[in-house]
Amino acid sequence: MKPAETRVAIRQLILFTLLVNGLAWLGPLLGGDPTAPGPGVLVWGTAPFVAALVMKLVVRDKTALGFKPALRGNGRWYALSALIYPLAIAIALGIGLLMGATTIHNVTIPALLTAMIPLAVTYFIFAFFEEGGWRGYLTPKVAGINNGLFGYVMIGVIWASWHFPYLRELWAHTAEGLVTLLPRFILGTIISAIVYGEIRKRSGAVWPAVLMHWLGNTIANTLLVGSTDGAGFVAFTPGDVARILRCGRGVDDGDLCADWRSALSHKAGLVQRNCQVMCSGTCRQGGQSVGLGSDIPWRPRPVGRRTAQHVEAVAAARSLDPRRQSGLVALLLALCGVTT
Repeated sequence: MKPAETRVAIRQLILFTLLVNGLAWLGPLLGGDPTAPGPGVLVWGTAPFVAALVMKLVVRDKTALGFKPALRGNGRWYALSALIYPLAIAIALGIGLLMGATTIHNVTIPALLTAMIPLAVTYFIFAFFEEGGWRGYLTPKVAGINNGLFGYVMIGVIWASWHFPYLRELWAHTAEGLVTLLPRFILGTIISAIVYGEIRKRSGAVWPAVLMHWLGNTIANTLLVGSTDGAGFVAFTPGDVARILRCGRGVDDGDLCADWRSALSHKAGLVQRNCQVMCSGTCRQGGQSVGLGSDIPWRPRPVGRRTAQHVEAVAAARSLDPRRQSGLVALLLALCGVTT
């Protein structure tokens, strides 16, 4: 691209960014949010594609949006797009189950289909409007300016900024502060921009990205919030599991360990709230050494590379209030990019 063309492309990129974020921030003013849809959510959700259309029809930008399916020779990219998120979600759930940080309940084929079908329709519409902007327009536009890692960083930051008006609502499942949430969220969008962008460039079409985004949002949101009782098919246990396991190994981690002790006390009815079990691994009651979550004598003993305390810590994690947050929630959403 010639210097003059690069300057024009940069101006167009700035204009697109202003348009998409201006429309996004208009959303909350018009009412509604992703948890309680209203007119503002429609404006926000369609902003990427609307901004792309403005660039094409008003500014006369000649960037090709890639709406031709280009099926011939691109079967592997469509297949990859269809498999990435289901595999990522399965891995995240597997890790959660192995760590005792995830529980699955009320899962039946009819229940899954009942929850998934309406979500599938909704998320296809949103995936189309999003990807029409992000991969249809933004990715090839930025590639003309910088076709390397820095280009993907720009795409990721712009993509992330569009979420900012509703960031707290989109991440309502976590009590994590924005100081740590925001950098991780932006990093996640940059990584996702690389995956989506490379498939877009290699296939020459926007539809693999639409397919990938649609499946990721549909599957993940069905599991998280899709059951009829509103609790989701998948529940994540509280707090940072790694910190809970530290409590089980004798490292007092403040309030979390206190919550852990309290949960064990409530569950077993044997351990007092002020019991310093993390330090000793046992509690004394009536001269008898009793175990966590048990009504029989118990002492820490090796279990492979772990201790019985460690195992009980995992069990304790399952008993805590699922509304408290787990690092596995962040892992699932970071892997799946389901923050729309």
